[in-house]
Amino acid sequence: MYKSGTELKKALQEVTRQTFGELHAKFNFVIPRVYTAIFNRKMAEMNLKITARDIDEEFNKLLEEMDQKAHANEDNFSILLEYSDKALSAMENEDKTGLKSIQAQTAAFLDNMKELEQKAYFDDITGFLNRNGLRKKVCTSSGQLQINGSLFFIDLDHFKHINDTYGHQYGDAALKAFANLLTKELTFVCDEKKFLCRAGGDEFVVVIEEESVNFVRSTFQHLQEKAFMISLKDQQEPLGFSFGEAMFTVGNEFEKIVTIADIQMYQNKNERRNKSL
Repeated sequence: MYKSGTELKKALQEVTRQTFGELHAKFNFVIPRVYTAIFNRKMAEMNLKITARDIDEEFNKLLEEMDQKAHANEDNFSILLEYSDKALSAMENEDKTGLKSIQAQTAAFLDNMKELEQKAYFDDITGFLNRNGLRKKVCTSSGQLQINGSLFFIDLDHFKHINDTYGHQYGDAALKAFANLLTKELTFVCDEKKFLCRAGGDEFVVVIEEESVNFVRSTFQHLQEKAFMISLKDQQEPLGFSFGEAMFTVGNEFEKIVTIADIQMYQNKNERRNKSL
Protein backbone atom coordinates (compact mmCIF):
# COMPACT_ATOMS: atom_id res chain seq x y z
CA MET A 1 0.00 0.00 0.00
CA TYR A 2 1.05 3.62 -0.41
CA LYS A 3 3.19 5.23 2.26
CA SER A 4 2.28 8.82 1.48
CA GLY A 5 -0.19 11.04 -0.33
CA THR A 6 2.51 11.81 -2.89
CA GLU A 7 2.91 8.15 -3.83
CA LEU A 8 -0.85 7.76 -4.10
CA LYS A 9 -1.10 10.88 -6.25
CA LYS A 10 1.60 9.61 -8.62
CA ALA A 11 -0.15 6.24 -8.93
CA LEU A 12 -3.49 7.87 -9.68
CA GLN A 13 -1.93 10.26 -12.19
CA GLU A 14 -0.22 7.41 -14.01
CA VAL A 15 -3.28 5.17 -14.30
CA THR A 16 -5.41 8.20 -15.29
CA ARG A 17 -2.88 9.25 -17.95
CA GLN A 18 -2.80 5.77 -19.44
CA THR A 19 -6.61 5.52 -19.39
CA PHE A 20 -7.13 8.84 -21.17
CA GLY A 21 -4.34 7.97 -23.61
CA GLU A 22 -6.02 4.73 -24.66
CA LEU A 23 -9.44 6.39 -24.89
CA HIS A 24 -8.30 9.23 -27.12
CA ALA A 25 -6.14 6.94 -29.26
CA LYS A 26 -9.17 4.78 -30.05
CA PHE A 27 -12.15 7.12 -29.92
CA ASN A 28 -10.95 10.74 -29.56
CA PHE A 29 -13.76 11.30 -27.05
CA VAL A 30 -14.64 10.02 -23.59
CA ILE A 31 -17.60 7.81 -22.64
CA PRO A 32 -17.84 7.40 -18.85
CA ARG A 33 -18.65 3.68 -18.76
CA VAL A 34 -15.80 2.91 -21.20
CA TYR A 35 -13.47 5.13 -19.16
CA THR A 36 -14.33 3.14 -16.01
CA ALA A 37 -13.71 -0.20 -17.71
CA ILE A 38 -10.31 0.88 -19.08
CA PHE A 39 -9.36 2.52 -15.77
CA ASN A 40 -10.04 -0.72 -13.88
CA ARG A 41 -8.15 -2.78 -16.46
CA LYS A 42 -5.16 -0.42 -16.25
CA MET A 43 -5.23 -0.69 -12.46
CA ALA A 44 -4.98 -4.48 -12.76
CA GLU A 45 -2.24 -4.30 -15.42
CA MET A 46 -0.19 -1.97 -13.21
CA ASN A 47 -0.88 -4.10 -10.14
CA LEU A 48 -2.33 -1.09 -8.33
CA LYS A 49 -4.57 -1.62 -5.32
CA ILE A 50 -6.17 1.68 -4.41
CA THR A 51 -9.23 1.40 -2.21
CA ALA A 52 -11.83 4.11 -1.71
CA ARG A 53 -10.38 4.81 1.73
CA ASP A 54 -6.99 5.56 0.17
CA ILE A 55 -8.41 8.43 -1.86
CA ASP A 56 -8.73 11.57 0.25
CA GLU A 57 -10.90 14.63 -0.41
CA GLU A 58 -8.43 16.15 -2.87
CA PHE A 59 -8.45 13.08 -5.12
CA ASN A 60 -12.22 12.75 -4.88
CA LYS A 61 -12.49 16.28 -6.27
CA LEU A 62 -10.10 15.34 -9.06
CA LEU A 63 -12.17 12.29 -9.97
CA GLU A 64 -15.37 14.35 -9.91
CA GLU A 65 -13.78 16.83 -12.32
CA MET A 66 -12.76 14.04 -14.67
CA ASP A 67 -16.25 12.54 -14.50
CA GLN A 68 -17.78 15.91 -15.41
CA LYS A 69 -15.43 16.21 -18.40
CA ALA A 70 -16.27 12.67 -19.44
CA HIS A 71 -20.01 13.43 -19.37
CA ALA A 72 -19.39 16.64 -21.34
CA ASN A 73 -17.54 14.70 -24.05
CA GLU A 74 -20.29 12.07 -24.19
CA ASP A 75 -22.89 14.85 -24.52
CA ASN A 76 -20.93 16.42 -27.39
CA PHE A 77 -20.82 13.11 -29.22
CA SER A 78 -24.58 12.70 -28.69
CA ILE A 79 -25.17 16.16 -30.17
CA LEU A 80 -23.24 15.26 -33.32
CA LEU A 81 -25.27 12.04 -33.68
CA GLU A 82 -28.47 14.05 -33.26
CA TYR A 83 -27.40 16.51 -35.98
CA SER A 84 -26.59 13.58 -38.27
CA ASP A 85 -30.03 12.04 -37.74
CA LYS A 86 -31.73 15.39 -38.44
CA ALA A 87 -29.64 15.90 -41.58
CA LEU A 88 -30.57 12.44 -42.90
CA SER A 89 -34.24 13.12 -42.20
CA ALA A 90 -34.06 16.49 -43.96
CA MET A 91 -32.42 14.91 -47.03
CA GLU A 92 -35.03 12.13 -47.16
CA ASN A 93 -37.81 14.74 -47.01
CA GLU A 94 -35.98 17.03 -49.45
CA ASP A 95 -36.16 19.79 -46.82
CA LYS A 96 -33.42 22.07 -48.19
CA THR A 97 -34.15 24.87 -45.73
CA GLY A 98 -34.00 22.48 -42.79
CA LEU A 99 -30.80 20.91 -44.13
CA LYS A 100 -29.08 24.30 -44.44
CA SER A 101 -30.10 25.12 -40.87
CA ILE A 102 -28.67 21.84 -39.58
CA GLN A 103 -25.47 22.36 -41.57
CA ALA A 104 -25.05 25.81 -40.00
CA GLN A 105 -25.68 24.42 -36.49
CA THR A 106 -23.19 21.61 -37.08
CA ALA A 107 -20.53 24.02 -38.38
CA ALA A 108 -21.00 26.30 -35.35
CA PHE A 109 -20.79 23.33 -33.00
CA LEU A 110 -17.58 22.05 -34.62
CA ASP A 111 -16.07 25.55 -34.48
CA ASN A 112 -16.80 25.61 -30.77
CA MET A 113 -15.18 22.19 -30.36
CA LYS A 114 -12.08 23.45 -32.21
CA GLU A 115 -11.94 26.43 -29.86
CA LEU A 116 -12.12 24.11 -26.85
CA GLU A 117 -9.36 21.95 -28.34
CA GLN A 118 -7.25 25.10 -28.86
CA LYS A 119 -7.59 25.90 -25.16
CA ALA A 120 -6.83 22.29 -24.21
CA TYR A 121 -3.61 21.97 -26.20
CA PHE A 122 -2.24 25.49 -26.73
CA ASP A 123 -0.95 28.24 -24.45
CA ASP A 124 -3.13 31.34 -24.68
CA ILE A 125 -0.27 33.81 -24.08
CA THR A 126 2.41 32.62 -26.51
CA GLY A 127 0.38 30.51 -28.93
CA PHE A 128 2.85 27.67 -28.36
CA LEU A 129 1.75 24.16 -27.47
CA ASN A 130 1.07 23.60 -23.79
CA ARG A 131 2.40 20.48 -22.09
CA ASN A 132 -0.66 18.40 -23.01
CA GLY A 133 -0.37 19.57 -26.60
CA LEU A 134 3.31 18.67 -26.75
CA ARG A 135 2.62 15.18 -25.39
CA LYS A 136 -0.09 14.69 -28.00
CA LYS A 137 2.30 15.69 -30.79
CA VAL A 138 5.41 13.69 -29.86
CA CYS A 139 4.18 10.80 -27.70
CA THR A 140 2.19 7.64 -28.02
CA SER A 141 -0.95 7.29 -25.92
CA SER A 142 1.12 5.62 -23.19
CA GLY A 143 3.55 8.55 -22.94
CA GLN A 144 6.46 7.13 -24.92
CA LEU A 145 8.29 9.33 -27.41
CA GLN A 146 7.71 8.34 -31.02
CA ILE A 147 10.58 10.30 -32.62
CA ASN A 148 14.35 10.55 -32.14
CA GLY A 149 15.91 13.85 -31.10
CA SER A 150 16.53 16.16 -28.16
CA LEU A 151 14.35 17.92 -25.61
CA PHE A 152 15.51 21.34 -24.41
CA PHE A 153 14.14 22.62 -21.09
CA ILE A 154 14.37 26.43 -20.81
CA ASP A 155 13.88 28.63 -17.75
CA LEU A 156 13.90 32.45 -18.00
CA ASP A 157 16.19 34.47 -15.74
CA HIS A 158 14.72 36.90 -13.18
CA PHE A 159 11.16 36.51 -14.47
CA LYS A 160 9.78 36.97 -10.95
CA HIS A 161 11.52 40.35 -10.83
CA ILE A 162 9.69 41.44 -13.99
CA ASN A 163 6.31 40.36 -12.61
CA ASP A 164 6.93 41.96 -9.20
CA THR A 165 8.33 45.21 -10.61
CA TYR A 166 6.09 45.83 -13.62
CA GLY A 167 3.05 43.61 -13.05
CA HIS A 168 1.73 40.46 -14.69
CA GLN A 169 0.66 42.29 -17.83
CA TYR A 170 4.30 43.03 -18.56
CA GLY A 171 5.28 39.55 -17.46
CA ASP A 172 2.98 38.24 -20.20
CA ALA A 173 4.64 40.67 -22.62
CA ALA A 174 8.04 39.23 -21.68
CA LEU A 175 6.78 35.69 -22.33
CA LYS A 176 5.48 36.74 -25.76
CA ALA A 177 8.77 38.48 -26.55
CA PHE A 178 10.75 35.36 -25.70
CA ALA A 179 8.35 33.16 -27.69
CA ASN A 180 8.83 35.47 -30.68
CA LEU A 181 12.59 35.22 -30.23
CA LEU A 182 12.47 31.42 -30.24
CA THR A 183 10.23 31.38 -33.29
CA LYS A 184 12.53 33.75 -35.18
CA GLU A 185 15.78 32.02 -34.23
CA LEU A 186 14.52 28.54 -35.08
CA THR A 187 13.04 29.32 -38.48
CA PHE A 188 15.82 27.25 -40.07
CA VAL A 189 14.15 24.11 -38.64
CA CYS A 190 11.05 23.11 -40.60
CA ASP A 191 7.81 23.06 -38.63
CA GLU A 192 7.48 19.28 -38.92
CA LYS A 193 10.81 18.81 -37.11
CA LYS A 194 10.31 21.17 -34.14
CA PHE A 195 7.76 21.49 -31.36
CA LEU A 196 7.66 24.67 -29.28
CA CYS A 197 5.93 24.54 -25.90
CA ARG A 198 5.34 26.82 -22.95
CA ALA A 199 5.32 24.30 -20.14
CA GLY A 200 4.02 26.79 -17.54
CA GLY A 201 5.18 29.91 -15.72
CA ASP A 202 8.49 30.99 -17.25
CA GLU A 203 9.41 27.51 -18.46
CA PHE A 204 9.59 26.49 -22.10
CA VAL A 205 10.24 23.12 -23.72
CA VAL A 206 11.56 22.70 -27.26
CA VAL A 207 11.61 19.28 -28.90
CA ILE A 208 13.77 18.93 -32.00
CA GLU A 209 14.09 15.89 -34.24
CA GLU A 210 17.62 14.56 -34.49
CA GLU A 211 18.66 16.06 -37.86
CA SER A 212 18.72 19.64 -36.49
CA VAL A 213 19.72 19.07 -32.85
CA ASN A 214 23.34 20.27 -33.13
CA PHE A 215 22.34 23.51 -34.86
CA VAL A 216 19.64 24.24 -32.28
CA ARG A 217 22.02 23.58 -29.38
CA SER A 218 24.51 26.03 -30.91
CA THR A 219 21.73 28.57 -31.39
CA PHE A 220 20.75 28.42 -27.71
CA GLN A 221 24.38 28.73 -26.62
CA HIS A 222 24.80 31.77 -28.86
CA LEU A 223 21.60 33.38 -27.58
CA GLN A 224 22.77 32.94 -23.99
CA GLU A 225 25.85 34.99 -24.73
CA LYS A 226 23.88 37.84 -26.31
CA ALA A 227 22.19 40.57 -24.26
CA PHE A 228 18.56 40.16 -25.31
CA MET A 229 16.69 43.26 -24.11
CA ILE A 230 12.95 43.94 -23.94
CA SER A 231 11.11 47.24 -23.38
CA LEU A 232 8.87 47.39 -20.30
CA LYS A 233 7.31 50.73 -19.33
CA ASP A 234 10.00 52.61 -21.27
CA GLN A 235 12.66 50.63 -19.42
CA GLN A 236 15.06 48.16 -20.99
CA GLU A 237 15.28 44.87 -19.13
CA PRO A 238 17.56 41.92 -19.99
CA LEU A 239 15.83 38.62 -20.66
CA GLY A 240 18.30 35.79 -20.31
CA PHE A 241 17.66 32.10 -19.87
CA SER A 242 19.19 28.83 -18.78
CA PHE A 243 18.63 25.58 -20.62
CA GLY A 244 19.23 21.87 -20.29
CA GLU A 245 19.15 19.16 -22.91
CA ALA A 246 18.22 15.49 -22.88
CA MET A 247 18.66 13.37 -25.98
CA PHE A 248 16.11 10.61 -26.56
CA THR A 249 15.13 7.81 -28.91
CA VAL A 250 11.83 6.25 -29.86
CA GLY A 251 10.27 4.51 -26.88
CA ASN A 252 11.84 6.65 -24.15
CA GLU A 253 9.44 7.89 -21.46
CA PHE A 254 8.55 11.53 -22.07
CA GLU A 255 8.37 12.52 -18.39
CA LYS A 256 11.76 10.97 -17.63
CA ILE A 257 13.36 12.90 -20.49
CA VAL A 258 11.76 16.14 -19.24
CA THR A 259 13.17 15.47 -15.75
CA ILE A 260 16.68 14.88 -17.12
CA ALA A 261 16.57 18.10 -19.17
CA ASP A 262 15.22 19.98 -16.14
CA ILE A 263 18.16 18.80 -14.00
CA GLN A 264 20.59 19.84 -16.74
CA MET A 265 18.93 23.24 -16.89
CA TYR A 266 19.53 23.85 -13.17
CA GLN A 267 23.17 22.85 -13.58
CA ASN A 268 23.47 25.34 -16.42
CA LYS A 269 21.81 28.04 -14.28
CA ASN A 270 24.23 27.43 -11.39
CA GLU A 271 27.24 27.51 -13.71
CA ARG A 272 26.12 30.84 -15.18
CA ARG A 273 25.55 32.30 -11.72
CA ASN A 274 29.02 31.21 -10.57
CA LYS A 275 30.62 32.84 -13.63
CA SER A 276 28.89 36.15 -12.87
CA LEU A 277 30.23 36.27 -9.28
